[in-house]
Amino acid sequence: MPTSPGSKGGLLRTANAAPLISLDGPCTTGPDGDSSDGRHPCPTEWGGSRSAWKFNRSAGKQAAALAAAATVTDKIGLEFGVLSLPLRPTAWIAAQIQTLQHLSGNRVTLGVGIGGFPGSPFWRAVGAPLQGRGRRADEALQALPGLIRGEATPLGEEDITLGPAAPVPPVLVGGNSEAAMHRAVRHGDGWAPSLISPAALAEKVVRLREIARELGRPVPSIAVGGHAILVGNAAAVESFTRDLVDVHGMTPEEAQAIPVTGSPAQVVERLHAYSEAGADMVGVSLDCGDWTRQAEALAEARAQLSHRPLTSNGDLSGIREAAERFSAAGPAPVHLRMDPQVAVPAETAVLAYRIVSEGLTNVRRHAPQASRVDLGISAGEGLLEIMMTNDGVTRARSGRRGGSGLPGLTALVQAQGGELVTRAVPDGWSLTARLPSA
Repeated sequence: MPTSPGSKGGLLRTANAAPLISLDGPCTTGPDGDSSDGRHPCPTEWGGSRSAWKFNRSAGKQAAALAAAATVTDKIGLEFGVLSLPLRPTAWIAAQIQTLQHLSGNRVTLGVGIGGFPGSPFWRAVGAPLQGRGRRADEALQALPGLIRGEATPLGEEDITLGPAAPVPPVLVGGNSEAAMHRAVRHGDGWAPSLISPAALAEKVVRLREIARELGRPVPSIAVGGHAILVGNAAAVESFTRDLVDVHGMTPEEAQAIPVTGSPAQVVERLHAYSEAGADMVGVSLDCGDWTRQAEALAEARAQLSHRPLTSNGDLSGIREAAERFSAAGPAPVHLRMDPQVAVPAETAVLAYRIVSEGLTNVRRHAPQASRVDLGISAGEGLLEIMMTNDGVTRARSGRRGGSGLPGLTALVQAQGGELVTRAVPDGWSLTARLPSA
C-alpha cells in the first residue's frame, strides 16, 4: 500500500487495494474541490453494499485518474467527487463520461457542483466566468443525459450528438444551499452535502423532503462528504477547524462538529449519527497523511458498523431498531409484526437486516408520499420470511437509473439458497424475501 497515493504508482496500487479493504482510494482536492490548497487527500466512502474509488481534482486529472483506476479494477465504483460544471464545456464532460463508462463497464458515479472557489487563480486561468454558475450548472444537467446516451441534444444554437453512446451514470449534486437541494431534486439521483454535522444534516433533510413534495419528485438519496483525522494529531484537528472558521465562516462550535476523529468505535458512533439524521452514504477525506493506517482504522470501523445492529447470537433486534429510526425520520411510520423470540443464524440475521435497510431506503427515495410501511418478519419450516409493502410510490423520472442495492442483494440471497422478489402493487410497491434459517 503506498504512503504517497497521489503518485502514478501509488494511485494505481491504491485503486487495486481499495476492494480489499472495501473503501475508496486516494485523491487530493484541488482548485475545484473542497480545499483550495490540496491539503485534504483520500476521500473514503461507504454505505449500503457499494464500494467506490473517488477522485477530487481538476477536470482533466479527475478523468485521467478514474480512467487509470478503471483499467486496473473491475468491481469498485468510480466517482467524481465533485466535478465543477461551470469550469468546462458540457459536451466535453459528456464525452469524458461516455469514455469512462466504456472503460469501466458502467461503474461511474458523476458527482457535480457549481464550484466553491470561483475567485481562485485556477478559475481565472481557465477563463471561467464568475457569475451565473447556478444557471450554467442547471443547463449542463439538463443536457448531459441526452448527450451521454448519444441522442441529438440542443446545446447552444445547434443539436449535438456524441458517441459511442453510454448509460447515464447516477448523478450526485453537491452543495448545502437551498438552490443545491432544488437542483438535486430536479436533476439528481442523490444530494451530496459536505462539511455538515449530523444535527445540521437532520434539519436539511426535513427541507429536502419538503422540496421533493413541492416539486412532485422522489426524494434523492443523501451522500454526505466530510473529513477524517484518525492519527491522533490534535494540532491537525485544530488547524482544520480553524480553516473552517476562517475560510467557511463557521462558528468554532460548528467547526468542531465537522471532522471525524477518534477510535474506530468513535467513528462508528459518528456514522450512526449521520445515518439517523438521514444519510444513505458517508464519504470522508483522510487528512494528515499516513493513508494506510487511517484506511485500516476505517476498515475496522466499517466492520464494527456492519455488526452493530445485531447481537452476537443472531437475533433480529436490529430490524426493530431500523424500523423505529425510519418511523421517527419519515416519510411514513413502519408497522412491524415480528415475533420477539425469532432467532436465526448470525449470517442470516445480517442478511435480513441488509434487506430491510435497503427496502426502507427505497421507500424513502421513491415513495415520498407514503403514508405507511407494513413490515412482517416470520419464521417456520427452515425459512425466515420478510414481507414489506408501502403506498405512495411516484413515477420514476425517465432515463434515470435506479440503485444497485436490491439487485445485488437478490443475487446474494439466491447464492445462499433463498429468494428476493420485488414488484409493483396497486398504488405502491412490495418486497418479499425468503432466507434459509437452519
